[in-house]
Amino acid sequence: MDGQSDGAQEHSGEYDTVDVYEILQALKKRYKLIAGIFLVSVALAVAAILLLPPVYMVSATLAPGWLQMDTNNQPVLVDSPENIKSTVNNGAYSSRIIKSLGLDPLEHSDMVVDASTTKAGNVVLLKYETEDTEVGARILGKLISLLDETYSSRISNRKDTVDNSILHIRNNMENILKSKQMLGNDKKTLINSKKKLANKKNMLDSELQMINEKLLIMEKQNKRLTAELENIRQNTTLLRKQRDELPGSANKADPVSMILYSNTIQQNLAYTENLGSKIEESMNNQKTLQENARN
Repeated sequence: MDGQSDGAQEHSGEYDTVDVYEILQALKKRYKLIAGIFLVSVALAVAAILLLPPVYMVSATLAPGWLQMDTNNQPVLVDSPENIKSTVNNGAYSSRIIKSLGLDPLEHSDMVVDASTTKAGNVVLLKYETEDTEVGARILGKLISLLDETYSSRISNRKDTVDNSILHIRNNMENILKSKQMLGNDKKTLINSKKKLANKKNMLDSELQMINEKLLIMEKQNKRLTAELENIRQNTTLLRKQRDELPGSANKADPVSMILYSNTIQQNLAYTENLGSKIEESMNNQKTLQENARN
Protein backbone atom coordinates (compact mmCIF):
# COMPACT_ATOMS: atom_id res chain seq x y z
CA MET A 1 0.00 0.00 0.00
CA ASP A 2 2.86 2.39 0.83
CA GLY A 3 4.52 1.72 -2.51
CA GLN A 4 1.38 2.60 -4.40
CA SER A 5 1.03 5.85 -2.46
CA ASP A 6 4.59 6.92 -3.24
CA GLY A 7 4.09 6.19 -6.92
CA ALA A 8 0.92 8.31 -7.03
CA GLN A 9 2.65 11.23 -5.38
CA GLU A 10 5.57 10.99 -7.83
CA HIS A 11 3.21 10.88 -10.81
CA SER A 12 1.26 13.91 -9.54
CA GLY A 13 4.46 15.89 -9.16
CA GLU A 14 5.29 15.41 -12.82
CA TYR A 15 2.02 17.15 -13.89
CA ASP A 16 2.27 20.01 -11.37
CA THR A 17 5.76 21.08 -12.37
CA VAL A 18 5.84 23.85 -15.09
CA ASP A 19 9.14 24.59 -16.81
CA VAL A 20 9.00 28.36 -17.51
CA TYR A 21 12.35 28.27 -19.19
CA GLU A 22 11.13 25.81 -21.80
CA ILE A 23 8.09 28.05 -22.51
CA LEU A 24 10.29 31.09 -22.99
CA GLN A 25 12.56 29.12 -25.26
CA ALA A 26 9.58 28.04 -27.37
CA LEU A 27 8.31 31.64 -27.65
CA LYS A 28 11.78 32.82 -28.56
CA LYS A 29 11.95 30.36 -31.38
CA ARG A 30 8.50 31.46 -32.74
CA TYR A 31 8.56 35.21 -31.95
CA LYS A 32 8.59 36.13 -35.60
CA LEU A 33 5.40 34.14 -36.22
CA ILE A 34 3.68 35.66 -33.19
CA ALA A 35 4.72 39.19 -34.11
CA GLY A 36 3.56 38.64 -37.68
CA ILE A 37 0.15 37.43 -36.57
CA PHE A 38 -0.23 40.47 -34.26
CA LEU A 39 0.81 42.92 -36.94
CA VAL A 40 -1.49 41.35 -39.51
CA SER A 41 -4.44 41.55 -37.07
CA VAL A 42 -3.76 45.23 -36.35
CA ALA A 43 -3.39 45.96 -40.05
CA LEU A 44 -6.66 44.23 -40.87
CA ALA A 45 -8.46 46.16 -38.12
CA VAL A 46 -7.06 49.47 -39.33
CA ALA A 47 -7.92 48.60 -42.93
CA ALA A 48 -11.45 47.70 -41.94
CA ILE A 49 -11.83 51.00 -40.12
CA LEU A 50 -10.44 52.94 -43.05
CA LEU A 51 -12.15 51.03 -45.84
CA LEU A 52 -15.64 50.39 -44.39
CA PRO A 53 -18.05 53.32 -44.86
CA PRO A 54 -19.05 55.21 -41.69
CA VAL A 55 -22.50 54.56 -40.17
CA TYR A 56 -24.51 57.56 -38.96
CA MET A 57 -27.54 57.77 -36.68
CA VAL A 58 -30.43 59.92 -37.92
CA SER A 59 -33.05 60.61 -35.25
CA ALA A 60 -36.33 62.48 -34.79
CA THR A 61 -38.81 63.04 -31.98
CA LEU A 62 -42.60 62.79 -32.39
CA ALA A 63 -45.21 64.18 -30.04
CA PRO A 64 -48.73 62.84 -30.76
CA GLY A 65 -51.32 65.55 -31.26
CA TRP A 66 -54.49 65.73 -29.22
CA LEU A 67 -58.14 65.98 -30.20
CA GLN A 68 -59.81 67.50 -27.17
CA MET A 69 -59.75 67.71 -23.38
CA ASP A 70 -61.40 65.00 -21.31
CA THR A 71 -63.54 65.46 -18.21
CA ASN A 72 -60.38 65.64 -16.08
CA ASN A 73 -58.99 68.45 -18.27
CA GLN A 74 -56.40 66.08 -19.75
CA PRO A 75 -55.66 65.98 -23.52
CA VAL A 76 -57.13 63.11 -25.53
CA LEU A 77 -54.34 62.02 -27.94
CA VAL A 78 -54.97 60.95 -31.53
CA ASP A 79 -53.11 57.75 -30.62
CA SER A 80 -50.92 56.54 -27.78
CA PRO A 81 -47.11 56.69 -28.15
CA GLU A 82 -46.98 52.92 -27.55
CA ASN A 83 -49.26 52.24 -30.53
CA ILE A 84 -47.19 54.52 -32.76
CA LYS A 85 -43.98 52.78 -31.60
CA SER A 86 -45.43 49.33 -32.33
CA THR A 87 -46.65 50.41 -35.78
CA VAL A 88 -43.22 51.78 -36.75
CA ASN A 89 -41.25 48.83 -35.32
CA ASN A 90 -43.47 46.37 -37.21
CA GLY A 91 -42.39 48.00 -40.48
CA ALA A 92 -45.91 49.03 -41.47
CA TYR A 93 -44.60 51.93 -43.57
CA SER A 94 -41.33 50.45 -44.91
CA SER A 95 -42.60 49.36 -48.34
CA ARG A 96 -44.44 52.65 -48.85
CA ILE A 97 -41.33 54.64 -47.92
CA ILE A 98 -39.15 52.66 -50.37
CA LYS A 99 -41.69 53.06 -53.15
CA SER A 100 -42.34 56.76 -52.49
CA LEU A 101 -38.64 57.68 -52.36
CA GLY A 102 -37.71 55.45 -55.32
CA LEU A 103 -35.15 53.47 -53.29
CA ASP A 104 -33.69 50.12 -54.33
CA PRO A 105 -35.88 47.44 -52.68
CA LEU A 106 -32.98 44.96 -52.52
CA GLU A 107 -30.59 47.45 -50.97
CA HIS A 108 -33.15 48.58 -48.39
CA SER A 109 -34.96 45.28 -47.87
CA ASP A 110 -33.75 45.19 -44.26
CA MET A 111 -34.61 48.83 -43.60
CA VAL A 112 -35.61 49.14 -39.97
CA VAL A 113 -36.53 52.34 -38.20
CA ASP A 114 -36.19 51.90 -34.46
CA ALA A 115 -38.96 53.54 -32.42
CA SER A 116 -38.97 53.90 -28.66
CA THR A 117 -40.76 55.91 -26.01
CA THR A 118 -39.38 58.02 -23.21
CA LYS A 119 -39.83 57.28 -19.54
CA ALA A 120 -42.56 59.89 -19.39
CA GLY A 121 -44.22 58.06 -22.29
CA ASN A 122 -45.47 61.20 -24.01
CA VAL A 123 -43.18 61.24 -27.08
CA VAL A 124 -41.81 58.74 -29.61
CA LEU A 125 -38.09 58.65 -30.50
CA LEU A 126 -37.24 57.56 -34.08
CA LYS A 127 -33.74 56.33 -34.96
CA TYR A 128 -32.31 55.07 -38.23
CA GLU A 129 -28.74 53.93 -38.89
CA THR A 130 -27.47 54.74 -42.36
CA GLU A 131 -24.31 55.36 -44.33
CA ASP A 132 -25.95 58.26 -46.16
CA THR A 133 -27.36 60.93 -43.84
CA GLU A 134 -29.33 62.52 -46.67
CA VAL A 135 -31.12 59.24 -47.44
CA GLY A 136 -31.68 58.67 -43.73
CA ALA A 137 -33.19 62.13 -43.34
CA ARG A 138 -35.46 61.49 -46.34
CA ILE A 139 -36.57 58.14 -44.90
CA LEU A 140 -37.44 59.62 -41.50
CA GLY A 141 -39.09 62.62 -43.17
CA LYS A 142 -41.23 60.34 -45.33
CA LEU A 143 -42.12 58.20 -42.31
CA ILE A 144 -43.24 61.29 -40.41
CA SER A 145 -45.21 62.44 -43.48
CA LEU A 146 -47.00 59.07 -43.73
CA LEU A 147 -47.78 59.13 -40.02
CA ASP A 148 -49.14 62.64 -40.43
CA GLU A 149 -51.35 61.52 -43.35
CA THR A 150 -52.65 58.57 -41.35
CA TYR A 151 -53.55 60.58 -38.29
CA SER A 152 -54.69 63.61 -40.29
CA SER A 153 -57.45 61.48 -41.80
CA ARG A 154 -58.45 60.36 -38.31
CA ILE A 155 -58.42 63.95 -37.11
CA SER A 156 -60.41 65.02 -40.18
CA ASN A 157 -63.00 62.30 -39.57
CA ARG A 158 -63.17 63.24 -35.92
CA LYS A 159 -63.44 66.91 -36.88
CA ASP A 160 -66.31 66.10 -39.25
CA THR A 161 -68.02 64.19 -36.46
CA VAL A 162 -67.50 67.05 -34.03
CA ASP A 163 -68.65 69.60 -36.63
CA ASN A 164 -71.80 67.56 -37.27
CA SER A 165 -72.41 67.35 -33.54
CA ILE A 166 -71.91 71.11 -33.21
CA LEU A 167 -74.25 71.72 -36.16
CA HIS A 168 -76.84 69.41 -34.61
CA ILE A 169 -76.53 71.22 -31.29
CA ARG A 170 -76.86 74.60 -33.02
CA ASN A 171 -79.97 73.43 -34.89
CA ASN A 172 -81.45 72.20 -31.62
CA MET A 173 -80.61 75.52 -29.98
CA GLU A 174 -82.23 77.42 -32.86
CA ASN A 175 -85.33 75.24 -32.61
CA ILE A 176 -85.42 75.80 -28.86
CA LEU A 177 -85.05 79.56 -29.35
CA LYS A 178 -87.82 79.53 -31.97
CA SER A 179 -90.05 77.51 -29.66
CA LYS A 180 -89.22 79.89 -26.83
CA GLN A 181 -90.04 82.86 -29.08
CA MET A 182 -93.31 81.23 -30.12
CA LEU A 183 -94.14 80.57 -26.48
CA GLY A 184 -93.30 84.19 -25.73
CA ASN A 185 -95.60 85.35 -28.53
CA ASP A 186 -98.34 83.00 -27.33
CA LYS A 187 -97.84 84.33 -23.82
CA LYS A 188 -98.14 87.91 -25.09
CA THR A 189 -101.27 86.93 -27.03
CA LEU A 190 -102.75 85.32 -23.94
CA ILE A 191 -101.89 88.38 -21.86
CA ASN A 192 -103.49 90.66 -24.46
CA SER A 193 -106.54 88.39 -24.62
CA LYS A 194 -106.72 88.41 -20.85
CA LYS A 195 -106.52 92.21 -20.84
CA LYS A 196 -109.24 92.40 -23.49
CA LEU A 197 -111.43 90.03 -21.50
CA ALA A 198 -110.77 92.06 -18.36
CA ASN A 199 -111.67 95.27 -20.21
CA LYS A 200 -114.77 93.64 -21.64
CA LYS A 201 -115.72 92.39 -18.19
CA ASN A 202 -115.25 95.88 -16.78
CA MET A 203 -117.42 97.26 -19.57
CA LEU A 204 -120.07 94.62 -18.93
CA ASP A 205 -119.90 95.29 -15.21
CA SER A 206 -120.31 99.00 -15.90
CA GLU A 207 -123.21 98.34 -18.27
CA LEU A 208 -124.76 95.97 -15.74
CA GLN A 209 -124.38 98.58 -13.04
CA MET A 210 -125.97 101.18 -15.30
CA ILE A 211 -128.81 98.77 -16.10
CA ASN A 212 -129.35 98.08 -12.41
CA GLU A 213 -129.36 101.80 -11.71
CA LYS A 214 -131.85 102.36 -14.55
CA LEU A 215 -133.99 99.51 -13.26
CA LEU A 216 -133.93 101.04 -9.82
CA ILE A 217 -134.89 104.43 -11.26
CA MET A 218 -137.64 102.85 -13.38
CA GLU A 219 -138.92 100.92 -10.41
CA LYS A 220 -139.13 104.12 -8.38
CA GLN A 221 -140.71 105.89 -11.36
CA ASN A 222 -143.27 103.10 -11.77
CA LYS A 223 -144.12 103.29 -8.10
CA ARG A 224 -144.47 107.07 -8.35
CA LEU A 225 -146.58 106.87 -11.51
CA THR A 226 -148.71 104.11 -10.03
CA ALA A 227 -149.26 106.15 -6.88
CA GLU A 228 -150.04 109.24 -8.97
CA LEU A 229 -152.43 107.21 -11.14
CA GLU A 230 -154.15 105.92 -8.04
CA ASN A 231 -154.49 109.46 -6.71
CA ILE A 232 -155.96 110.65 -10.01
CA ARG A 233 -158.43 107.77 -10.05
CA GLN A 234 -159.46 108.54 -6.52
CA ASN A 235 -159.77 112.24 -7.42
CA THR A 236 -161.85 111.38 -10.49
CA THR A 237 -164.13 109.18 -8.43
CA LEU A 238 -164.46 111.95 -5.87
CA LEU A 239 -165.25 114.52 -8.58
CA ARG A 240 -167.90 112.28 -10.08
CA LYS A 241 -169.43 111.81 -6.68
CA GLN A 242 -169.38 115.53 -6.01
CA ARG A 243 -170.92 116.22 -9.42
CA ASP A 244 -173.68 113.77 -8.79
CA GLU A 245 -174.33 115.31 -5.37
CA LEU A 246 -174.89 118.81 -6.71
CA PRO A 247 -178.25 120.28 -5.42
CA GLY A 248 -181.22 119.87 -7.69
CA SER A 249 -181.65 117.66 -10.66
CA ALA A 250 -179.14 117.34 -13.38
CA ASN A 251 -181.24 119.62 -15.58
CA LYS A 252 -181.36 122.37 -12.95
CA ALA A 253 -177.72 122.13 -11.85
CA ASP A 254 -175.34 125.02 -12.27
CA PRO A 255 -174.05 124.76 -15.84
CA VAL A 256 -170.71 126.28 -14.94
CA SER A 257 -170.11 123.79 -12.17
CA MET A 258 -171.11 120.95 -14.40
CA ILE A 259 -168.72 122.11 -17.08
CA LEU A 260 -165.88 122.47 -14.57
CA TYR A 261 -166.50 119.03 -13.13
CA SER A 262 -166.76 117.49 -16.59
CA ASN A 263 -163.56 119.15 -17.83
CA THR A 264 -161.66 118.12 -14.72
CA ILE A 265 -162.91 114.56 -15.01
CA GLN A 266 -161.93 114.42 -18.69
CA GLN A 267 -158.51 115.85 -17.91
CA ASN A 268 -158.06 113.28 -15.18
CA LEU A 269 -159.12 110.50 -17.53
CA ALA A 270 -156.70 111.72 -20.23
CA TYR A 271 -153.92 112.06 -17.68
CA THR A 272 -154.77 108.62 -16.32
CA GLU A 273 -154.52 107.16 -19.80
CA ASN A 274 -151.22 108.96 -20.35
CA LEU A 275 -149.87 107.69 -17.03
CA GLY A 276 -150.97 104.17 -17.92
CA SER A 277 -149.06 104.38 -21.19
CA LYS A 278 -145.97 105.65 -19.39
CA ILE A 279 -146.22 102.90 -16.80
CA GLU A 280 -146.60 100.28 -19.53
CA GLU A 281 -143.65 101.74 -21.47
CA SER A 282 -141.54 101.85 -18.31
CA MET A 283 -142.39 98.24 -17.51
CA ASN A 284 -141.46 97.18 -21.05
CA ASN A 285 -138.15 99.04 -20.78
CA GLN A 286 -137.55 97.46 -17.39
CA LYS A 287 -138.22 94.01 -18.85
CA THR A 288 -135.82 94.70 -21.75
CA LEU A 289 -133.09 95.85 -19.35
CA GLN A 290 -133.57 92.76 -17.21
CA GLU A 291 -133.18 90.52 -20.27
CA ASN A 292 -130.02 92.41 -21.32
CA ALA A 293 -128.64 92.03 -17.81
CA ARG A 294 -129.24 88.26 -17.91
CA ASN A 295 -127.52 87.99 -21.31
